[in-house]
Amino acid sequence: MMRYWRSLLACVWGIMAAAVFWHGWKPWFPLGTSAHLVLDFIGAAFLAGGAAIRLWASVHVRPCKGKTLATTGPYAYCRHPLYIGSILLILGLCFIAQNTLFDAITLLIWFPAYTYKIRFEERELYKKYGQAWQDYSNKTPRFIPRFSAKVGPTPEANVPHRWSDALVELPGILGFFAIGVLLECLEHYL
Repeated sequence: MMRYWRSLLACVWGIMAAAVFWHGWKPWFPLGTSAHLVLDFIGAAFLAGGAAIRLWASVHVRPCKGKTLATTGPYAYCRHPLYIGSILLILGLCFIAQNTLFDAITLLIWFPAYTYKIRFEERELYKKYGQAWQDYSNKTPRFIPRFSAKVGPTPEANVPHRWSDALVELPGILGFFAIGVLLECLEHYL
């Protein structure tokens, strides 16, 4: 069940978003206005930033999966960079959508889900890595990156990193960008 949690939530989210469209889509600002374009630009920037963070984090976590604790790259600054990337992607869609009901549904579905998933993962990491996880989590913030207090990599984290490891992220990232394009198209044609 935990393996497919994002897919299940995405289906529920999609159905609820479709209901919002069916009910009537009303963006915060009229199409073509400066305010509308600025929010679209902010949304696109969040999408790009979220995608970049997920790709970077994936390069560092994939080689470690199941073997050692990832503490290099973005994991030296915060414990959950993949989730930060996902949250930025979600916020990007909210800015692009510019619809209060869509945004509320999106945030009410995804933020509690990620909160639960992060707590679950942290318990599992503690069970698996014990004191190493405890030391890492004491020095590294959960979410808000702390660039001044970068944690150095653990000796066992010295594994080769390949950008090809990030390819597994591309379908999800492209899906977010496709949803952003779809939202823009629907705004113009509804």
